Amino acid sequence: INECLSDNGSCQQVCSNTIGSYKCSCQPGYNLINDTQCVDVNECLVSNGGCEHNCRNIIGSFTCMCKSGYIKVNFTHCIDKNECSEKNGGCQQNCINFKGSYKCSCNSGYQLVNTTKCTGRYHAEITG
Repeated sequence: INECLSDNGSCQQVCSNTIGSYKCSCQPGYNLINDTQCVDVNECLVSNGGCEHNCRNIIGSFTCMCKSGYIKVNFTHCIDKNECSEKNGGCQQNCINFKGSYKCSCNSGYQLVNTTKCTGRYHAEITG
C-alpha cells in the first residue's frame, strides 16, 4: 500500500512511501513539526542569515539587503556605492564619497547652499 496516494499521507508538503509505512518531509526553508506539518524557518535568526547588512525572512527562504549607500555584489555581500561616480553625485562642484554616503563641497571662495549648490561670496548663485 502506498499511503502517499491518499491525501498525500496527511503530509503538508512531501510524502515518501516506505516499506509498510510512509514519511513526511518538508521543502528547503521549512522544518517538520508534529510529523506532518511544515513551518517556515526564520534563517535571519541565526547569524543574520549570513547577510552582511540586513536579513529579511520570507516564506520558505530569506533575502539579504544592503543599507542605504551600499550595493549588493552577491547574495550576502555589500560594497559602498560611489555616489560621486554618477553625475558628480548631483554636486555642483566637488563630491566626496564616504562609506554609505557622500557630501558635496565647494571650491575656495564659494559656500554650499541646499546641500548641492555653491554660491560665491559676492556673486549670484553659480549654475553649472
